[in-house]
Amino acid sequence: MRSSRKQQADAQAQAQPIASFPDVRDDSVTATFKHYENQDMALEAKAFCQGNFASLELGACVGQIVNVAQQVMQQRQREAHAPH
Repeated sequence: MRSSRKQQADAQAQAQPIASFPDVRDDSVTATFKHYENQDMALEAKAFCQGNFASLELGACVGQIVNVAQQVMQQRQREAHAPH
């Protein structure tokens, strides 16, 4: 089961150029997620990526998670500002 999840993630990662993803150092990953106020997610994302991807693929993996985190935060902000 794990390999199919990895294959899906690989396919998603290959769909976008690596250059569009942030530099993958522990500091940059953590800083990005701190910006979105979710330290637990930063650690989880880092652990997931390091456990499932070779270093070359790590940038793409983290980039995907960062993109999703940004979308979630933007959606929450829109909901917070929407009239009830």
